Amino acid sequence: MARWLPVANVCGRWYRAPECLLTDGYYNYKMDMWGVGCVFFEIVSLFPLFPGTNELDQIQKIHNILGTPPADLLAKMKKRSQHMDFNFPAKEGTGIAKLIPHVAPDCVDLIIKLLAYNPDERLSARQSLRHPYFKELREAEKRQKALMTPDANPTGGIGSTMPGIVASGSLHQELDSKLIRHQ
Repeated sequence: MARWLPVANVCGRWYRAPECLLTDGYYNYKMDMWGVGCVFFEIVSLFPLFPGTNELDQIQKIHNILGTPPADLLAKMKKRSQHMDFNFPAKEGTGIAKLIPHVAPDCVDLIIKLLAYNPDERLSARQSLRHPYFKELREAEKRQKALMTPDANPTGGIGSTMPGIVASGSLHQELDSKLIRHQ
């Protein structure tokens, strides 16, 4: 029999950005990118990165791994908060890379940049897609587009001149194989 879990109060919290946890009602699209980083980490590691039991525990788990942010960043967040005590002990985090040593360096770098504590330093979706981790995928997409363009493929066939590229679905297959290689 399946156990019921209050998803909104447990799982949702695990993917909340620090500025969401530390401020009152402040929202920015960069919070979503934090969630993407948490999910991406979970895909390659097969375990959640910050499984906090409440908001304070959540922040402590973030600080245990990323370290306590600089005082000026906390002061900036404190201006938007009435509910949280900001007296966090200075702590150097253990780092994300140690938790996923089997993952390619570009993938680790992408995850670290998606999980930048400071939202101003966190990657946007567009920046994430331009990250070196996705270079092979972008190149495969260019090859596939070239094959789909009649002028670029004199034989008129799809996939007849480029090894490793099959008709539709190849990008999904390539991404799937890339993720599998890094697990």
